Amino acid sequence: AAVVRCGGDPQPHERMPPPPAPPLPIELVASDRYRLVITRTRFNADEVQLQEALFSGPAGEPLRIASCTNPGGLQPIDASGAIIQTAERLIDGDRSNKASKWLDMHFAPPGACAGCNGNSTLLITLDAPATLGSYTFVTANDNIKRDPIQWSLSRFTMGRWATIDERSLPASEVPPTRFTPYPSMEILWSWRDVMPRYPPTPPSPPLPPLPPPPLPPSPPPAPPPPSPPPLPAPPPVLLPLRCKDDVNYYHSSGGRCDDWSGLPCREGGYGVDAALDIAILVASCPEACTDVTLAPDCAPPAPAPVQPPPPPPLPPPSPQPPTPSPPPPPSPVPLLPPPPFPSPPL
Repeated sequence: AAVVRCGGDPQPHERMPPPPAPPLPIELVASDRYRLVITRTRFNADEVQLQEALFSGPAGEPLRIASCTNPGGLQPIDASGAIIQTAERLIDGDRSNKASKWLDMHFAPPGACAGCNGNSTLLITLDAPATLGSYTFVTANDNIKRDPIQWSLSRFTMGRWATIDERSLPASEVPPTRFTPYPSMEILWSWRDVMPRYPPTPPSPPLPPLPPPPLPPSPPPAPPPPSPPPLPAPPPVLLPLRCKDDVNYYHSSGGRCDDWSGLPCREGGYGVDAALDIAILVASCPEACTDVTLAPDCAPPAPAPVQPPPPPPLPPPSPQPPTPSPPPPPSPVPLLPPPPFPSPPL
């Protein structure tokens, strides 16, 4: 017993260890439904296979398996159209016939094929509820890369699947020989496997978040900078024009000037597409091209203007009589002084 000091609890280093848990009544973990999920093979093959699956009770007694299915799996089809190598072959008791094995071809990673999911599930149902003490597998007839090396085993209890064993074996522990049992895998039961597992209480909905404080009005966005003016188009290639078609002109695709007779040339075509090729065509074939104007110096000189004849000479003027000069103006008459007025009588 722990030593209790006056006025206090036992010291931590003086406490006695808790008593061991009572032995687990194995009948409390009995079940008739088990699920095996294989997640990896020896060399990460795209298929998985086994010859047999064997279940045993706590005392090593064989447990009779009533059915075994492989939901989501894909099995081969023989020449008659019958599906072969199904999961039922795992429980037929035949450990040496290569035709009596299970194969799942949907083991490839998701996306590798339609229906592939990267694992394989086996649902195993016993004749009656029983406690699983150990289990093992038997390798199939060929292709050791399909041997499982990683899986989990669950039992169905209280309305849910509960994991009871998980294995990840190194490849060295998986027998390389064919039709050979795996090492026996024991189930170590504990009280946690029988404690009631209630579904977790759903979390209460979170409180609505407080609205954020109003933000100060943001300034109006600055106008985008003006886009730079577009670059000027490169000047067209211009070559001096000829007055006549060049008889030596030839293009490997466009041919000679005669081939362009009556056609526009400035847009190119018929393999004459480069700007320089078009310029050479226009300069070499001014007569054949309908959209080429001849150079001004190619026109014939204009005729000299016809000068009108000089006008006839005018006749000499006839003599005119002399014009009489006007008479001189009359001389002015001198004004006489007025007569004196008589003086009035005194």
